Amino acid sequence: MAPEASGGSKVIAESNGPVALIVGASGSLGDALAAQIAPRCAGLGLHAFRNRGVCDARAETLRVLKCRAAVFTADISDWGQCRKLAESFLGEFGRLDELYLCAGVAEDSLLSGIDAALWGRVMGVNVDGPFFLLRHFARQFARQRGGLVVAVGSYAGACGRSGGAVYSASKSALVGLVKSAAREFGTFGVRVLCVLPGFLPDSKMGRAAGSRFVEAVRESSCLRGFGGTEDAARFIAGLAGMEWTSGQVFNLDGRIIPAV
Repeated sequence: MAPEASGGSKVIAESNGPVALIVGASGSLGDALAAQIAPRCAGLGLHAFRNRGVCDARAETLRVLKCRAAVFTADISDWGQCRKLAESFLGEFGRLDELYLCAGVAEDSLLSGIDAALWGRVMGVNVDGPFFLLRHFARQFARQRGGLVVAVGSYAGACGRSGGAVYSASKSALVGLVKSAAREFGTFGVRVLCVLPGFLPDSKMGRAAGSRFVEAVRESSCLRGFGGTEDAARFIAGLAGMEWTSGQVFNLDGRIIPAV
């Protein structure tokens, strides 16, 4: 599937507000994040793969704001489609100030049942995609001498999960990518961060979780509960104002990550 965009081609002046791209904007967290950041943005790109309708609907609601929205479709596990996504986005808006990497997939299986195809599918979206996009936007960030990247990780990437080896490995790799990118991009004033949003019962993954898993998460939380996508979206949106923070991993969960 080749990247597609909707919207007019008009470069936005920096003084009008930041220009952002949400990768995985069709998911519940990405959609909630769009609602949070749109009021302060001059331009907002909403990316989807198969579920473009959610992004089209969100873009329609933004017509009442000064934020100009455009919808893009691409398979981010594909190098070429990521390159075309970056080109289409920059052609639409002229710059990129904030990049939010919210896309992710999970396919659980015991280690003995994981084949190369399953491994490739999960790694393709959760690790390859963020890398491809960072790579294709790197020159633009360097030219701008500034920017923000926020990648959405997972508690599983820090602690592992039985039956979730591929997902956990992909989210662990994402943390390494974020920290390395933060060191390299910091030279150009670009901040790179990772957020572990915690268990989100109102997300697609949260709704698919079994009752035993949900209760186990609840019991392991210091607060014996959890928030939702709106809470996580508010936190992520607030990171734009933390001008001297980079290379960090924020755990929004009540579960404590053990020290290594």
